[in-house]
Amino acid sequence: MGLLGSKDQDDDLDKEIRAKFAKGYPNDNILFEDSQQAVLIQGNNEVNRVSIADASKLDALFNQFINYERPEVRDFRQAIN
Repeated sequence: MGLLGSKDQDDDLDKEIRAKFAKGYPNDNILFEDSQQAVLIQGNNEVNRVSIADASKLDALFNQFINYERPEVRDFRQAIN
C-alpha cells in the first residue's frame, strides 16, 4: 500500500505514474496525487481518478484504497469460511 505525489503541480501525473512503475513501484494498491487529482491503481489497473476538490469522491477513493484486499487474501478468507 502506498501514497505518492508527483514532484510538483506542473508535472504530468500520468507521466509520473509511468515513471514510478518503471522504477519498480508496487502496482497492487497505490494512490498517486498532484494536488489537483488523485489516481488509484489496484491490481495494475487504474480503478478510480477524482478531483481533489470533490470531497465526497475523494472520500470514496480513500475508502476504496484503505479497504483493498489482495485477491489471494480474499480467496484465503473465502476458503476458510
